[in-house]
Amino acid sequence: MSKRGFDHFFGMQRAKSMLFLARELKETTDIKKQDPLLYEGRIVTTPALFTLATELALKALYCQETKSNKAEATHDLIKLFEQLEENTQEELEATFEELGRNTRGRLEAEWPKPPSKIRYVLHESRRTFVSWRYPSRSSLTCYTGELDEVISTIIKIYDKRERDSRPSIYYSSHLRVLV
Repeated sequence: MSKRGFDHFFGMQRAKSMLFLARELKETTDIKKQDPLLYEGRIVTTPALFTLATELALKALYCQETKSNKAEATHDLIKLFEQLEENTQEELEATFEELGRNTRGRLEAEWPKPPSKIRYVLHESRRTFVSWRYPSRSSLTCYTGELDEVISTIIKIYDKRERDSRPSIYYSSHLRVLV
């Protein structure tokens, strides 16, 4: 298991900034009329940004809970999730269920009784970052809406733990400011 130095605060900040950019790209619908090449770039980069943001958020949460600066050098989302402590996995699953706005119908249609919906999304998206980076004629699927909710879940838990551990620091949804 190869691990690299990783600063969880800056990793989470990058995950948040990538999430905001991915949301902007996903919600920009008039690009096709303006420039077909820009439209294709949006289609290719949006899934990669969502999955990379998820990867960074999972690594940040792992380093936060282990109080280390070592995260495994992998893009496999389910592998990163399973490295978290069991209570953290359970907290993520419960919070994901609470936040689950768009996922219930789509996931239940594809897998009627998933053991965990967050695990299902991470498993199905485990190689998206790698596969979407390289051109291919095969059809690719990405759960961008569901990954958005997964990242939001991870950020919510991460930020709560940061607030609980550092009462002198104020967190907004965009940045951290010393009080």
